[in-house]
Amino acid sequence: MERAKQKKREELKFLMTNQLSFSNQGRSWKVLGLYAPADGEAELAALTERGVIDAVITKDSDVFPLGVQWVLLPDFKNSMVAKLMVHVYSAACIATQLNLTRDRLVFYSVLAGTDFGGVQGVGKSIALQLAQTGIADNLISDYQKPD
Repeated sequence: MERAKQKKREELKFLMTNQLSFSNQGRSWKVLGLYAPADGEAELAALTERGVIDAVITKDSDVFPLGVQWVLLPDFKNSMVAKLMVHVYSAACIATQLNLTRDRLVFYSVLAGTDFGGVQGVGKSIALQLAQTGIADNLISDYQKPD
């Protein structure tokens, strides 16, 4: 347990001590660094809803159901102090390649579990298959309808 905490501190220090800059097709991005010691995912959801963030650097890809459009997953094993390697994932690619919209990702997360337990007896494979059927589309829209 202590070793895991130490590794997390080292990774956080790595991120905080390296200036992060990105460029894409000649366009530079500003990088805002936030550290949320408690419920970082609730913070991300709020910032995403307000349109404050475009991407999230995290080791946890379960932020897509919160509406995050881009996730940058650090590859600490293949990174150096001066160069952080990241894998880039987009919600649009997940929607296209896996047929998983945001509502379907929420449904998948509830069934399979992410940072909490999912439905007992439903694993990741079954949850994925159920989410891809589109059943979540009706469940979410029905839930959001006023009484």
